[in-house]
Amino acid sequence: EGSAADETSGAPDTEELEFREQYDRLSKLDDDWRDYFEQANSAGRAESAEASDRHNRAVESLTRGESLQEHLLNQLGLADLSETDRALAVMLIGSLNDDGYLNATLGEIAETTGQPLERLERALAAVQDIAPPGVGARDLRECLELQLRRAGRGDGLAAAIVRDHLEALGARRHAEIARALGAPIAEVYRAAAEIAALDPRPGRAFGADDAPFVTPEIEIVFENGEYVARHTRDRIPRLRISRAYRQLLEDPATPPETRRYLKEKIRASDFLIQSVEHRRETVLAVAREIARRQRDFFERGIDGLAPLTMAEVAEAVGVSETTVSRAVNGKYAETPRGIYELRFFFTAGYRTEDGRAVSNASVKDRVARMIAEEDPAQPLSDQEIAQRLSAQGLRVARRTVAKYREELGLPPSHERRA
Repeated sequence: EGSAADETSGAPDTEELEFREQYDRLSKLDDDWRDYFEQANSAGRAESAEASDRHNRAVESLTRGESLQEHLLNQLGLADLSETDRALAVMLIGSLNDDGYLNATLGEIAETTGQPLERLERALAAVQDIAPPGVGARDLRECLELQLRRAGRGDGLAAAIVRDHLEALGARRHAEIARALGAPIAEVYRAAAEIAALDPRPGRAFGADDAPFVTPEIEIVFENGEYVARHTRDRIPRLRISRAYRQLLEDPATPPETRRYLKEKIRASDFLIQSVEHRRETVLAVAREIARRQRDFFERGIDGLAPLTMAEVAEAVGVSETTVSRAVNGKYAETPRGIYELRFFFTAGYRTEDGRAVSNASVKDRVARMIAEEDPAQPLSDQEIAQRLSAQGLRVARRTVAKYREELGLPPSHERRA
C-alpha cells in the first residue's frame, strides 16, 4: 500500500489516486495555514499580541457569577443578629430557589427544625432586609410588596393594588381597580407602570455563569460608499492534519493497517473541511445579500428595514430556501446598528402607495410610536391607527393593528384612557 500502483498489475489504483489528491490538497492547506500564521507572527506581532490580549480579557471576564446564596451570606455577615438567628437565617437562605423565593412555609420549617415560629419569622425578616429587595418572599405578592416598601412606597396606590387587586391587574382590569379603590384611572395606570418596573424574580440577577453571549461570525461595514459583509477575522479557527500523521503516512515502514486507518481519517477530514468551508461561504453569501438589500436599515434604523424573504435570498444566492434557513440559524452579524441575528433581517411587509416596501417590524414600530404619543384623555382606537397608517400610504387592516398592539403588550384604547 506504500505505492500508488496496484500490487498485482502495476496499473494506477483509482481509489489510491483519489486519496492522493485529497491528501495533497489537505497538505497544501496545512502548509498554507502554517505559512499564514508564521507571516502573521513576524509581520504583525504587535497587532497579534493586542488581539490576543483582547481575546484573553474577554475569556477571563467570563468568570462564574456570584450565586444568590453567596451574595446573601456575604451581606448577612454584616447584620446585627444573635448566633441562633444567624444560623436560622443561613438555613433560610439555603432554602431559597433561583428566583429568590422561599421554597417552604415557615410552619413546615418550624416542624422540621423544632424552632419557634416567632424566631423563624425574625430570621426571615433579616433575610428579606438584604439586597436585592424582594428576596425571601413566599409568593409574588409579598415579593412586590417588599420592593415597594424598600423604596418607601409601601403605603401608596401601587402597594394597595398589589395587596388587594393583583389578579385584576394581571387581567388589565384597570377600570375595575379604579372603582374599587376610588382612584382616578390615570393614577391606576401610573401605579400599574410602577409595579411593572419591579422585578418579579429578584434572584435571577445572580449566578449568571451560564449567561448567553454571542460571537458574530459576520461583520457588515460601510466601505467605499456601500455596505459589505465579510467574515470576522479575529480568532480564525484552523483545521489541519497532524504533522505526526503526515510523517507516518509518508514513511514506507508504516504498517499497512496503520496506513489504512490514517487514510480513512484523512478522507473524513477532507469531507469535514469542505463541509465547513461550504457552510462558511453560504453564510457569507447570504450576509452579502442582506447587506445589499438592507442599506436603509443600517442608515436609518428599524424604520428602514425592508421586507425580505428567505426565498428571495435563496434565489439570489443560488441555493435552496432550506439551505438559507439552516445557514442563518444561530448566526449573528456585527453591524453599524449593533449585533443582530441574521434571521432578524427576514420579515414580511407592505408596499406603500408610492411603491416603497416597508417591513412588518417597521409598521409595528410606527404603531408603538403612535400610542406612545397619543393624548391619554383620547387614546387612539385600532381603527384610528389603521387610518393614520393609511394616510402614510400603508394599507393595514384594523385586525392587523390589533395584533401588533397585542404583540407589543399594549392594552386596547378603553383601558388606556386616562
